[in-house]
Amino acid sequence: MSEALNSTGELSRLHYISRINKALDFIEQNLDTPLYLEKVAEIASFSPFHFHRIFTSLTGETLNSFIRRKRLERAAGLLLSGPIAVNDISVRCGFNSNASFSRAFKEFFGLSASSFRSGGYAEYIKKVGGEDKLSGEYFTKMNPLAADLIEKRRKFTQKVEIRHFDSFPVAYCRHVGRFQDISIAYQKLFQWAGPRDLTNKPGVKVLTLYHDDPNFTSMENLYQSACISIGEDVKTSGEIGKTTIEGGLYACGHFRINAADFTEAWAGMYAGWLPVSGYECDNRLPFELYYKTGENDPKGLFIFDICIPIKVLDTH
Repeated sequence: MSEALNSTGELSRLHYISRINKALDFIEQNLDTPLYLEKVAEIASFSPFHFHRIFTSLTGETLNSFIRRKRLERAAGLLLSGPIAVNDISVRCGFNSNASFSRAFKEFFGLSASSFRSGGYAEYIKKVGGEDKLSGEYFTKMNPLAADLIEKRRKFTQKVEIRHFDSFPVAYCRHVGRFQDISIAYQKLFQWAGPRDLTNKPGVKVLTLYHDDPNFTSMENLYQSACISIGEDVKTSGEIGKTTIEGGLYACGHFRINAADFTEAWAGMYAGWLPVSGYECDNRLPFELYYKTGENDPKGLFIFDICIPIKVLDTH
């Protein structure tokens, strides 16, 4: 049984690497054209929402940061390869104007493209370390999906259970902004739910539903919903809305951690457990299902499940 699971996990990991590498190849082959999340995700056969989280967890970079870095690294190579006009380089590297290229280049390398070309690159190399930093090796594709990274993430997720949820209704209070500030939405939610005797119902669920990926959406635009499960007949109004958590299979990673480890927990699920699981994400939204929060635990720990919607991995 153990050998079969190991075999499945290895095949699954390799399949994930193959799909992400297709995206990396596509990006590198099309740096001179607009690269949209939806198209890159399609190349990798993932939904846009889950692709971005998987991509970031496995590569250590957001999609936009990766594309920007590759474009600027290519531009640096072209600047040093011959007398190509800077505006031609900006076009060949996918920038829509010479001004946007110049700003991005200076922000990334710390000096203008012309200064870089005229000798400033030597100072940059010394600053970042390594005399061959801008040699050919620096510009070749590096495979970021190393087995040791996946293994490191996997060790953070030792307890993952595949669960089937039936669809269930929730009342929610929407929060837009930093994760740390969602407590305001929960205060409003519980102020509404308490007088209606909804917080002490048997089997009540309290959860945060995530509508956006923080790797892609700016912090001030992140949408999350503070939720509590309710009966079908419960009416909501005002800031308190009503929606349904879609049923189906979920990978539920169980955690007992402090607030500082939430990012590592999510990365562990997406980059440690998922690639060797034999499953992939589908288009439903993920959520955190809480048993205890730091305020209610004597050690200040959060006890909760990260629930990722999944389906059996299609390897064809």
